[in-house]
Amino acid sequence: MEKTLDQDRVKEFLERVMIDSGAALAGLCTSIGTRLGLYRAMAGAGPLTSEALAARTGLDERYVREWLASQVAGQYVHHEPGTDTYVFPDEHAAVLADPASPAYAAGAFAMLQAASATARCSWRTRTPAPASTASTSTARPSRGRGERRRSRAWPTG
Repeated sequence: MEKTLDQDRVKEFLERVMIDSGAALAGLCTSIGTRLGLYRAMAGAGPLTSEALAARTGLDERYVREWLASQVAGQYVHHEPGTDTYVFPDEHAAVLADPASPAYAAGAFAMLQAASATARCSWRTRTPAPASTASTSTARPSRGRGERRRSRAWPTG
């Protein structure tokens, strides 16, 4: 029996999923900025190039540049095209770089890592799924040769 889908409802739900996906990626980028000290390094520093921010944080410039692009897209960081520099406004620093500020909210993003680790450990089944449901198994795929858990370009703190 063929199902007839209400295309308006499909479109409405697809839009919701896309909005949630964008929010998840923005949250991940914010978590990265917090964990790696990028926001702290930018706070009060004035205009910085991606090279200068990479030097301040000891991170790979290419990844810092990509992270900055995501922050500009989300309007967390301002880009000055004439000088190719980036500015982290003081008002944004109060929210993401100053733990003494009553507006500090970076802790919410730290929960992302903990939630992910909890799900990885707690949600796994110890018994293999039957062959008929193997595609929905929660078993972790094996890593291929040469794959690493973490990139060496992003040091952990």
